[in-house]
Formats: sequence, C-alpha cells, structure tokens
Amino acid sequence: MFLTVTAVCLLFSCRKSGMFIDEIYTYGLSNSSYAPYITDIKGGSALGQVITRQELFDYVAVTEGEGFDFGSVYYNQAMDVHPPLYYWLFNAVSSLFPNTFSKWTGLALDYVIYMLALLCLYRLVKTLFGSRDIACAAVILYGLSLLGLSTMLMIRMYVLLTMLSLLLAWLIARLLRDFRPGLCPLVGLTILAGLMTQYYFVFYAFFLCGAYVLYVLGKKEYKKLLHFVPWALGGALCLLLAFPDCIHQLTADKLVSG
Repeated sequence: MFLTVTAVCLLFSCRKSGMFIDEIYTYGLSNSSYAPYITDIKGGSALGQVITRQELFDYVAVTEGEGFDFGSVYYNQAMDVHPPLYYWLFNAVSSLFPNTFSKWTGLALDYVIYMLALLCLYRLVKTLFGSRDIACAAVILYGLSLLGLSTMLMIRMYVLLTMLSLLLAWLIARLLRDFRPGLCPLVGLTILAGLMTQYYFVFYAFFLCGAYVLYVLGKKEYKKLLHFVPWALGGALCLLLAFPDCIHQLTADKLVSG
C-alpha cells in the first residue's frame, strides 16, 4: 500500500519541472538570511537594478555558516503573512545540504510528511470503521488521487496542514471511541502546530472540536470537557506565545492565503 504510493510519488517527483512562484518563496523565506523577499537583497527595491545569479542563489539556498538559523526564519515569517512551522522544517532539511538548490529538498520533506498524513488517514478510517481493508482502500484512493499527489508535489505548507488536519481528526475519533485524558494534551499540541502552519486551520479545528463538545454535552458526560476544553483552548492561545507577530498579521488589511 505505502510502497505503491511511494513509487507513484517518486515517478511524479522525477517528472516535476519548474516551480510556481510561491514555491520559490518557500525556499527564500526559509533559507535567506534575514531577507524575506528578493528585493531585500537590493535594499528594498530591485527597480532598475541587476540581480546576479549569486544573489538569487543566496536567497533560495542555505549558504556556508547559515545553517539551522531558525531566528532568521522567524524574522522572515514575521515580515510575511504565514506562521513559521513549515519553514522551520524546510530550513532544517536545507541546512543538511548547504550550498544546494534542488527540487529534491522540498520534495523529500513533503514526501515524509505525506507518508505521515497517509498513516494518520489509515488510523482515522480504521478507528471509524474498524476495518483494515477499508482503511487501506482509503489510503490508496487518497494517496494516488490528483488532489493528494498535488499536495505532495507543491512545495508549500499545505501538505503539513493536511497531515495535522488528519491527526486532529484521528485524535477526536479516538476520544469518541475510548476517552482517555492523556489524549487531550495531544489535541492541544496538534491545534497549536496547525495554527503555526496555517492560520485557516482555526476554522477546521473550531468546527471539529465544537462538534465533539456538542456530542459530549448531548451525552451529559461533562467531566470529559474538564480535560478537553482547557487543552484545546490552551493549544489555540499558545499561538500568541509561540508567534506573537500573528496578532499583526491577523489584523492586517489583507491576509494572503497562498
């Protein structure tokens, strides 16, 4: 099952040629040293100036002595419109191969996250239906779908967003089947990770967690909410501590989703 998806992912990865501009920004925002945009290399404006090949390379690649500079990634994302979790991961992988610009850096990271997403999907479907065969079918159908493969092949944060969405759904499903207080901290951490990946995760988490709360209220199992609600809300509120620049980004005139 996973080997089949892996083979197809490798095939399409080999055939991937060129990048969308947002994918280039993934490299730049992750790997440039305190320069979120290419214009920052030229003092804020590239109008009438020549950007050299080396300057472009410095923007998209981790150069000597700049590896694992998570402070730079934080700064770049504070100047951009997205939280930094995916970019931290991307910078970590890029730092393992300094002075290199390759599609395989992003595709390797996305592949690992994609496999984790499929594992979460397998666990989710098996929890819901209690059938290994149905769970395997779900993994094959999604793993080989145009939507799934496109998510993996586009070097952006959406593959991580997908994985965290499936992880949260699986945790909620487990709480429905067999409530264990120890799962609630994992819910909070997953919500925090999702918000640190893409702000729109809040809508998904709100409705999913809200549905669980309504279900528990309907069953009059109020003690469960004493564990669940503080961790879920705490995970969301911890975004303010982990990335306080989110306040400015979320209150700006325009929030870009790309």
